[in-house]
Amino acid sequence: LAYPFLQLGCGRVTVCVSKRNKRCRRFVTGIGFKPEGCLRRGYGTDHAMIYGMLRGEYDRMFTRSEGHEAQGDRARAA
Repeated sequence: LAYPFLQLGCGRVTVCVSKRNKRCRRFVTGIGFKPEGCLRRGYGTDHAMIYGMLRGEYDRMFTRSEGHEAQGDRARAA
């Protein structure tokens, strides 16, 4: 997720997963994607479940705030 958000500067990432693929759906929600909808029969006879993550959500989950970095730098200097 660092590639689309940090290197490409995307504001959101969207994932489409087959409704039958419960393992993948559990994975994407586990790393922070939010369910956004369903495309009926999006994969032939199976539904496509849509998940999304916004840049702000990525930042809160995966990047350290500047305050935490500064605290770590002070601790290393001491």
